[in-house]
This record gives sequence, structure tokens and C-alpha cells, in this order.
Amino acid sequence: MDILRRTRSIKHGFRIFTYDNLLYPQYWDGPNRAVYEEALSKKRDEFRKVATELLLENPKAHPDVLEHWKRIAGEP
Repeated sequence: MDILRRTRSIKHGFRIFTYDNLLYPQYWDGPNRAVYEEALSKKRDEFRKVATELLLENPKAHPDVLEHWKRIAGEP
């Protein structure tokens, strides 16, 4: 992190996160929510497809995860 900060002349901080975490509701709690909302909005189409596939492949996933995937996929 320090190397990135110094080599890119970042003075006011930065954040690294895994886009895959957007697919699981437990990562949305707390201070990262706004960052995740923004990231999801930028990749909405891509994640809509992934969430739809996950719903089909994992019908017995935890109910909270299923609900989150449905929200991303645009299902009611």
C-alpha cells in the first residue's frame, strides 16, 4: 500500500476492494456501503448477469444472499 501511495503520489488516501464482495450482503454494512453502491452502479450490467447466474446455480444459498442477488439482478 505504501508503494502504491508513493509511486502514484497519492496524498489523501485510497481504497482497494474486491468487486466480488459486491455480491454478498455482509460486506455492505458499515462505512463501505456508499463505495459499494457507487462501484455497483458503474458495473450494473456485468453484476446483473453474474447475480442471475448465481441465483440459478445456488438456489439453496442463505436467504439474505438470495435476496441480495435478486436485488442486483433486478428481480422483485
